[in-house]
Amino acid sequence: MSLPHARPLDAAAPRAHSRYAPRIIAIAFLGHLFAVGSALSIYGVFIEEVAAAFGIGMAAAALGVPIYQAVNAGTAPFVGRLLARVPIRRVMLTGAVLLCAGLVGVSRAGTVAQAAIAYGGLVGLGAVLMGALPSSTLIANWFAARRGRALGMAAAGTTAASVVFPPLAAWLIAQHGWRQALLMIGIGVGVLVIPLIATLVISRPEDVGERPDGGLAPPPDPSAPPVAETAITTAEIMRDRNFWVMGVAFGLVFGAGSVVMLFLVPLARELGLSLELGALLLSMRSGMGVIGKVVLGSLSDRWGQRPVIWASMGLQLVMWTALVTFPSVRLLIVTSVVLGFTGGALYPLRNALIGELFPRRAFAPVIGLLSLVQFPLAVLLVPLAGYLRDLTGSYVVSFSAFIPAYAIAPLLLLLLRMPGAGSEPEGRP
Repeated sequence: MSLPHARPLDAAAPRAHSRYAPRIIAIAFLGHLFAVGSALSIYGVFIEEVAAAFGIGMAAAALGVPIYQAVNAGTAPFVGRLLARVPIRRVMLTGAVLLCAGLVGVSRAGTVAQAAIAYGGLVGLGAVLMGALPSSTLIANWFAARRGRALGMAAAGTTAASVVFPPLAAWLIAQHGWRQALLMIGIGVGVLVIPLIATLVISRPEDVGERPDGGLAPPPDPSAPPVAETAITTAEIMRDRNFWVMGVAFGLVFGAGSVVMLFLVPLARELGLSLELGALLLSMRSGMGVIGKVVLGSLSDRWGQRPVIWASMGLQLVMWTALVTFPSVRLLIVTSVVLGFTGGALYPLRNALIGELFPRRAFAPVIGLLSLVQFPLAVLLVPLAGYLRDLTGSYVVSFSAFIPAYAIAPLLLLLLRMPGAGSEPEGRP
């Protein structure tokens, strides 16, 4: 079974300009930036300080990341359903308040349990309500023919977060200590983000008399009967083959990408680089991700999502295979650049593909449910990589186990049912 989808867009059709488009991209970028930056990107900067303050080991201190991921996966389906019913501004404002309160709560926590509750229950939930899911939904509502580029530009905020927030957090800790630093970041999120969301977020172009990609919406016909909005049910989505194909395919690739992110620096040290150069390599990979999101997102608007996704996964397969076959520092540098450029774009490319395969009203619910499907793969592949490293004593051998992920994923995408050229749009977007 497949859900009804919108008619394929005519790339040659004239496109109007929306005066709201720049602000929509800007607030979506900031949603990604602040949600990821203040919730996750700074975690590694604070971890040793927090562990020392509470007298716990690094293993216990690191549990915040899986808690965050579990909260994200567990709540995303509900948030996706919420975004289909509630104005996006209201959802993002709630997230910003929770995120701010959670950061302040962690900074004032007197016990590990209090810190865990504040981080998982408030910061984690706030990041879901304010970050990638509502920001991507906002872009999907406002853009159609240029959706890939717009999603890429907005998602670049996640990569920019790893560039901006860690050095800021480190400087604040050095100047004021970890508690005051986290308090200042929490208050800063509230002061900066809440007014911007309240001012800039407009859920749909129809709310201001426009259409996606610009142009004026036709005035309402008073003689026409009201159109009842039919909600997409969870059962409908989960009966759609496209949903499961995308869940498994991108779950494999995102899980393998998490392995790269976590173990790239240890692999660099295994091949002879210093810790500082390994960290620089990781930063370079993140920087290439910003470029890849915009460039490949723009190409997907011209060539379609699947060809660009196939090319990205194919390049990752080639470079990954070459690295584990002929491990060297030079090849690691080249591989990091390629993986950053292509891997960083896969998230917005996936979302652009969702926009092509599913009706607009299903966009947020589909992404929310996909987060739940992809979570087991993302969680299991990382400890599996660590286990293989402990078993074999080599990160190179460990990395080789994940080559099949990049081979299987593009093959699975062949099973997608793509909209035909003659497809008609459904009753409402």
